[in-house]
Amino acid sequence: NTGILALNFSETVNGSTLSLLTLVLQNAPLGSSAFIFTLSSTWTHTYSTIIEITFSKVDLDTLKQNIYVAKNASETYITVSNTSILDMSGNRIVPILNGSA
Repeated sequence: NTGILALNFSETVNGSTLSLLTLVLQNAPLGSSAFIFTLSSTWTHTYSTIIEITFSKVDLDTLKQNIYVAKNASETYITVSNTSILDMSGNRIVPILNGSA
């Protein structure tokens, strides 16, 4: 309800390299219903193990209209590609693919 999603990483990442369009929220590890961000949401451009995404009004309203995705933490999953964000050495992250979320 706050419109903020905190992404936690095992090592420090470069927040300015986040590719928001590569993140997908879904209703199950193998998602049948999904939410994809638009470029209107913003995020912290810091060097940290936690990157916070602030949903734009459009994204938050769209997410709230989807009755299957992000209704509670125990039934919300995320997929990320290996190009979603880089670590401090410029390395890609390990992807979390649909079916592995």
